[in-house]
Amino acid sequence: MKFLGRICGLGNRVEQIIKLEAYSSLVDEKITYCWNKKYLNTIPPNRDVVSSVRIKSNSIDIVDSYTDEGFVEEKIPNIRGDEIKLAARNLFPNFDIEMPEDTIAVHIRGTDRIGGNHAHQMKNVNECNEYFNSALRKILELKPKNCFVCGDSSHKTLEFCDKISDTINIVHPKCDSSIEDQWKDFFSISKCDGVVLATKFSSFSICASMVGGIPIWAKYVNEEHIQNRYPTEWRIY
Repeated sequence: MKFLGRICGLGNRVEQIIKLEAYSSLVDEKITYCWNKKYLNTIPPNRDVVSSVRIKSNSIDIVDSYTDEGFVEEKIPNIRGDEIKLAARNLFPNFDIEMPEDTIAVHIRGTDRIGGNHAHQMKNVNECNEYFNSALRKILELKPKNCFVCGDSSHKTLEFCDKISDTINIVHPKCDSSIEDQWKDFFSISKCDGVVLATKFSSFSICASMVGGIPIWAKYVNEEHIQNRYPTEWRIY
């Protein structure tokens, strides 16, 4: 099977690869996944298209392509949650990355999640700040030795670090400087002991928790269909 990947954010693409990894094991079929970069050269560039493939899978051959020629966009069959959860552990970075022990990550996402009618969107800046402050209280309650903070806003990331740095050590991954920030953040989260979601919803940090087999603390994600779609170790607070 030559599967045409979605043109969307990194989290949703990794979700597809996880499910294809599970499906490949069930049908004993080799699958080639097209990391679709068809719109990378649009003006302005599509912000969700990550230019390099920095992930590998046990059963999926992942290739990047500017064309969808020869690939088919097929619907992935329904797969049991336990099979998806197991398959997620078969995804790895294709680069070296290290994180200190006893580290919990915090993922902040807000600038592109404010406004709109989607259930995963936050209504306004005030609601965004509520999730930020809830995550702040949770990490101070958990009291890890180290904390890795990442997100789509350098301003909010620095603000979070400033608020906890007196009691928790702020750490960063050790990896090559050429690695794109999205991949660096994704696999850094996966190598932590857990992640606190400082936004209403993000498939990015949820899939990172699945790949790493780590718990994710979330304030909002309590719908059964979301937890079934992303079978990870949920800690709803």
